[in-house]
Amino acid sequence: MSEKVMLTAARLAQEWGVPEKDVKKAIEKSGIAPDGTRGKCRLYSRETAGKIKALLKK
Repeated sequence: MSEKVMLTAARLAQEWGVPEKDVKKAIEKSGIAPDGTRGKCRLYSRETAGKIKALLKK
């Protein structure tokens, strides 16, 4: 059974080389819900991350 890779906004920003605030702003504006949480951390799947990345390019 494979576990789904879940990433935080900070990790996504680090991977993409963009400021974390830009990633968080794109998530907030679009209303994308996290795929999961761990404590206070909002986690996003690779599929959702693709949607977020597309919003950064606009």
